[in-house]
Amino acid sequence: MAAGTQSIWLLECCKWLTAAGLVLLNSNAAQSCDSQRLVELYTEWYGLYSAGQYAESEPFALESVSVAVQTCGPDHPETASTLGNLAIVYENQGRYEEAEPLYLRALNIREDSLGPDQPETAGTLQNLAILYSNQGRYGEAERLYLRALKIKEDKLGTNHPDTAGTLQNLAILYWTQGRHGEAEPLFLRALKFWEDSLGPDHPETARTLGNLAALYRSQGRYGEAESLYLRALTIREDTLGPDHADTATTLQNLAILYKDQGRYGEAEPHYLRAVKIREDKLGPDHPETARAVSNLAFLYDDQGRYEEAEPLYLRALKIMEDTLGPDHPLTAITLRNLAGSYEVQARYGEAAGLYHQALINLQDRLFMGADGEIEDLVRTNLVRDWILPSIHLFLGRIPLEQRRFPDLFAAGFDVFQRLKTSSVGSEIIRSALVLQAEDPDLRSLVKSVDFANVEFERIADLLLTAREKGASPETIAELERDRVIALERRAKAQQALELKYPDFALFARPEPTTFKEFQNDLLSDGEALIAYAQVGYQGMYLAYVVTQGAVEFVPFDLTGEEIEALVSSLRAGTALPSGGSFSVRDLANLEFDLGAAHQLYTGLIAPLEPYLVGIDHLLIVPDGPLESLSFNLLATSLPRTEETQSVEDEAVEESEPGAEDPLGQARAMAEKAWAWLQTTAASVQASLQTDAGAFAPYREPAWLGDKYAISTLPTVGAIEAVRKLEGSSARQPLLGFGDPVLEGPSSRTAQSAGAEDLLTLGLGESADVTKVRQLTPIPQTGELLNELALALETTAVHLYTGSKGTEQDLNLLNERGLLRDYRTVAFATHALVAGELPKLGLDEPALVLTPPANDNDVLFSNDGLLRASEVVQLNLNADWVLLTACNTAASDGTLGAEPLSGLAKSFFKAGSRSLLVSHWPAEANAAAKLVPDLIKRTAAGEPRAEALRQAMISLRNDPDNPHFAHPALWAPFVIVGEGG
Repeated sequence: MAAGTQSIWLLECCKWLTAAGLVLLNSNAAQSCDSQRLVELYTEWYGLYSAGQYAESEPFALESVSVAVQTCGPDHPETASTLGNLAIVYENQGRYEEAEPLYLRALNIREDSLGPDQPETAGTLQNLAILYSNQGRYGEAERLYLRALKIKEDKLGTNHPDTAGTLQNLAILYWTQGRHGEAEPLFLRALKFWEDSLGPDHPETARTLGNLAALYRSQGRYGEAESLYLRALTIREDTLGPDHADTATTLQNLAILYKDQGRYGEAEPHYLRAVKIREDKLGPDHPETARAVSNLAFLYDDQGRYEEAEPLYLRALKIMEDTLGPDHPLTAITLRNLAGSYEVQARYGEAAGLYHQALINLQDRLFMGADGEIEDLVRTNLVRDWILPSIHLFLGRIPLEQRRFPDLFAAGFDVFQRLKTSSVGSEIIRSALVLQAEDPDLRSLVKSVDFANVEFERIADLLLTAREKGASPETIAELERDRVIALERRAKAQQALELKYPDFALFARPEPTTFKEFQNDLLSDGEALIAYAQVGYQGMYLAYVVTQGAVEFVPFDLTGEEIEALVSSLRAGTALPSGGSFSVRDLANLEFDLGAAHQLYTGLIAPLEPYLVGIDHLLIVPDGPLESLSFNLLATSLPRTEETQSVEDEAVEESEPGAEDPLGQARAMAEKAWAWLQTTAASVQASLQTDAGAFAPYREPAWLGDKYAISTLPTVGAIEAVRKLEGSSARQPLLGFGDPVLEGPSSRTAQSAGAEDLLTLGLGESADVTKVRQLTPIPQTGELLNELALALETTAVHLYTGSKGTEQDLNLLNERGLLRDYRTVAFATHALVAGELPKLGLDEPALVLTPPANDNDVLFSNDGLLRASEVVQLNLNADWVLLTACNTAASDGTLGAEPLSGLAKSFFKAGSRSLLVSHWPAEANAAAKLVPDLIKRTAAGEPRAEALRQAMISLRNDPDNPHFAHPALWAPFVIVGEGG
């Protein structure tokens, strides 16, 4: 089964299983409250729902909920049944965010009224798992399936239809994830149940045989798959008849298997028979008939029978457009298949037109809302994993001079923006709109939404961790109830915002920016946008390059797996210890992979160089593993190695004149000896002066940051948002918090910036919140803030350090509205993110401020920890926030993670236009030199990205600190947001 077809089949299968579960669960429920009206509503609802008329069934489902609440009570099991019915209506319309709280509320009712281990509760768990599976939230879906399965096995037994249904659902989930080894035994268990309970020749047995055969076919186990398909075909022919629709389905699947094996002569009669059954039973213009016709066309394509395939494709395409609509996945699949046929025939213009049409048809169903959930996962996967990779291969195969398809490029760029979205991008857009707003009520309502979002995400993370660690059912149930409450609060806050400011709510669905708009309105002379995209099951990579003069769609040879390995290697070479001191010699032993840095350049930037002539500022939108990469680290050239030098010397020696003259030989030997003595002396000197010798290789290569100023943004829409936003009107140039009063062990670095020991800004080894004050003191951050004040010509009165730099001081500024007076806000301190949080018992990231000296004075709002949820409540109006701390550029340091920590994202919510963040723990002494230099340059008028580029070059070449040349010290910082 083709990739797109498989995803659609899985969705249909899940919907069928959901409907079956609801019928089993709810068929008698409407009678439990003795409400005739509920029975009538259920009958009306199910009649419309089972006919696929979801929108028409919705009013009956809504009224059912209202009647159940009034007659049975809000916490009655019957109310849970009506909530589940309404949820499935929303789910089948792709309204996942509306369905989820209904399922969760139904689950809470069933757990409280019936118990957490009852079959009815398991039914709700399964329906919620199906929702999560359809959203691609496979980890959450699996946990719910497993819990439902255990309940059913315990209460109903292993030989019960409900148990077998859950087994199949879980098997399908594993198959979807490619976990074939785990899916197979579940399919086999379900098969054995149907065989034992219904018989080996029952249609339900045939259905499971087909599922297991599909699994085997995807594994290349063709012989086993064929025997199962043939057995399923025999059952369906004998029990349902040779002309039944289910028989036609098995015929098609068997034909696909034969085609995959190149057994075209055996496949064709099965396809033809399937087409005839569809035409006779469903009519010549039915979508299932079109699917069968399209499959036959695909077979002819594989055989090179293009003249026979084309009219079949066109017939299937017309049926699907007329009956399903142009934006249906099956319509898009047929367009893609016909485009592939034209491509093989070198009909490139026609192929490009069809690819373009497929993208245009689907793009309006690929929106990402502010909540971060995609509306239609099937369409999204179809585009990302099948259509875009097909275009990638199409462009890679045709001659360069024929790759001129502006309409295809434009559609691809629009679709890319809809797919390449993130919560960070939404926050930047939201921040821009809030900063433009003059209405304080609007800002207040947006703050309420932001705080509700942060709280919901925090509780969701706690629930996920609890499940992973095997917490008690009581703990999980309590967290699930908290999650429902948080979800409802979020919905109410969003509703209040939309009710009073409906125009503002449109920020959640911004229209894509065309590359023409970029060229004409957003890009300056000398700037280029590079938007990377990872597509397809094999991790293909491509990039859009937009300049004022051109737009290009460039595929790469490097795969996602190769890129991830190279990025991992680079990050290993910058892995400084978090929150502790280390020596220069330790740094020298931290080897940075220059080869990987150069390979990433040659694979990801060099192919774009022909389009970057005259460019000096890159606006980069990364994707996948590239989210975790500081592009400044890419090496455009490598230093000469000793081996290379030796070969060059030998070549010179072989061509040396007078080599046969004894005196010449003596002279040469003497020169060699002298050279050897010089080399040995240099080697000894280098060993004595680790700084000078070990770090020289990092000064020799040319880095990408030497050639281009670089800004990073999570989405294309974020670039538009920050470019159209006016600068801050704040009066004061700088507000700084740093150098907190800490009582931990001081390193020599903490006492003197010139000492040998180095120090990172991170957690270290503290155990809980009460020991925050035992973190390592960092007086360099006080020096850093003083340097910033000098650069911006302001006074120390705006610097909050030492005993003055507490949360209480910050909150007081916020309460008085004074935070909006500062254009630049700097936090120079330890940051506690991701993996460091459990050491302090925290459930969200935080910055360290001065904790209270007395434990009795510790409050949540004044405990020395400025949490992400507290940052959201700040009211800033800053051009940028400087987070010169630990690992604030990645949420957890993993490859492909959201491109900002939760802490950094909160500063966008608080009102910052741009951020300076770090990809790994920043070293205190290096940061104390680089960041003030950066600010001095911006104060002198240099654009931010260019100022950062120059500051990094200066730090790398610091004659007094040769070890600053190590990339771990000069390259952690990136600008997210406006860098121009």
